[in-house]
Amino acid sequence: MVRVFVIHLNNKVPKLDQKTKSELLKRAQEVLKKYPGVQYKGTFVDENGVGICDWEAPDVATMEKVVKELGIPYDKIVAVKQVLP
Repeated sequence: MVRVFVIHLNNKVPKLDQKTKSELLKRAQEVLKKYPGVQYKGTFVDENGVGICDWEAPDVATMEKVVKELGIPYDKIVAVKQVLP
């Protein structure tokens, strides 16, 4: 497993109301049933919609499939390693 960040710079994360958040999480749960090695850790966004989605996945290629199936626009997907606590 690797830590994967889905980065949203130009494809910003829109402001989401509670209903939209719930629908998105429900859809993600359905999609993730097909990818047992993938875990969603959270989404972090600044006031301008620039953000990252934090995941664990077998590899970047698998994460690309998940995000494509979810239909979420993004700018880049990267595997990262923690270098400081």
